[in-house]
Amino acid sequence: SDTSEAFPILSIPMRKEMDIPFEGFATKNTYLEYYKKISAFYDIHLKGKTIADNITFYSEAFEEVDEIKIMRVKKVSNYLKFNGNNDYNIYSGLKNYGPYKVPQTDNLRFIFIYKANEIHRKAANQLYIALKNGISNFPGLKDYVKVNFELAQENKIILETNDPASELADKLEHYNKHEGLKYFAIYLTDHKRFEDLENNEEEYYKVKYSLLQKEILSQFIYYKNIDSSSFIFHLPNIAVAILAKLGGIPWKLDTVSSAKMIVGFGVKRLDDNTYLGNTLCFKDDGEFYKFETYQRA
Repeated sequence: SDTSEAFPILSIPMRKEMDIPFEGFATKNTYLEYYKKISAFYDIHLKGKTIADNITFYSEAFEEVDEIKIMRVKKVSNYLKFNGNNDYNIYSGLKNYGPYKVPQTDNLRFIFIYKANEIHRKAANQLYIALKNGISNFPGLKDYVKVNFELAQENKIILETNDPASELADKLEHYNKHEGLKYFAIYLTDHKRFEDLENNEEEYYKVKYSLLQKEILSQFIYYKNIDSSSFIFHLPNIAVAILAKLGGIPWKLDTVSSAKMIVGFGVKRLDDNTYLGNTLCFKDDGEFYKFETYQRA
C-alpha cells in the first residue's frame, strides 16, 4: 500500500501525552437537528395516544411560550435547597448546611478493595485518611454530607490475580457480613474510565454485579487521582456520589413541586442486535423519582 497517503489519528489521551495542541472545534447549532428528531418521535409514538390516565401531551408536541417570557427566568431560579437553607453554590451549600436529605448510616460499614501492590495500598490508606479526617478545604465524608464513615471489621479485600472480577466474586462468597449492617465498597481501579482500554468494561460490570449480588453498593476511584494535587476537587464529587447511592438527596431546586415530571431516555448498544435502553424520571424540583432499564435481544 502507499504509505505516503497514510496518516495517524491521535486520540485525546495521546495528544496530551505528546503535548500536541488541540485544534479548535467549529461551533455547531444542534437545535434544529434535535427539534426534527423530537418532532418525529412525537408524531410516530405519542401523537393521539394515551399513556396511563395522568400523562398529557400538548397537541402540537411543544408548549407555546409567550414571547415576553423568552430569555427570562425567575430571580430565585438559581437557588438550591439544602438542609433548611438556600445557596447558589453546591460546595458551600453542602459544607455550611448539609444535604437536603440524609439517609440513616449509623449501621453503614466501608470496605476497601484494591490490587496487591504497595502503590495501591498507599493510595487506599491516603484515601481513607481524606474521607475520615478531611484534607485542605474538604472536611471529610461525615462533616460534608453527614454520612457515617466507619470501616467494616474485615475492612479490605486485596486482589492478587490477573482476573480481579472472578477473584472478587470468590472472595465475596467467603466474606463475613454481620447481621443488621449495610456495606459500601470503595474499589481502586487502574484506569480512569473502564471503556478506555480493551476488555476493561467487562471487568467493571462483573465487579459491580458481584457486589450488588451481595447487596453491597460501590464507588470506583482511579488510584492515580488520589495522589494528585487536584484530588481535593474530586473529593466533593465522590462524597456526593456516595450519598446519592445510599438514597440521600444532596440538594434540590428551590421551587414548589407540582404534578410535572421530567423524563430522560438513554441507550447503549452492546452489539448489532442487542441494546440496553433506560429511562430516568425526576420530579420538577430536581428530586430523583425512578430509573428503569429495558433490554431487547
